[in-house]
Amino acid sequence: HLYSKSVVDIVFGEGPLGFVIGKNEENFSLLKNFDTKEDGTRPPLEGCGAVHKGDYIIAVNGESVVFMGPKEVKSRLKKSSRPMTVRFARPCSKSHYKTIVSPE
Repeated sequence: HLYSKSVVDIVFGEGPLGFVIGKNEENFSLLKNFDTKEDGTRPPLEGCGAVHKGDYIIAVNGESVVFMGPKEVKSRLKKSSRPMTVRFARPCSKSHYKTIVSPE
């Protein structure tokens, strides 16, 4: 998996993260979708425009999660203290977006 130089750190305080984790065919964790509330309200993460569907999740609080599957990344996100910094990276190729699948 290759990712571009487009890397961004997002700091999350208390509350929901506002995104759903998925994986690509190589089992790398990524932002599958934004978690829209029942009333249609979109999460602030989506509105800021810094991250996009298909971006890889590559670190949590400075620790690499590159080789972890979605279940391990979800666990790391739940256990990490807040404020929590999550690093996202944009894939090099648009073809990565076509291979997004749901975690098992």
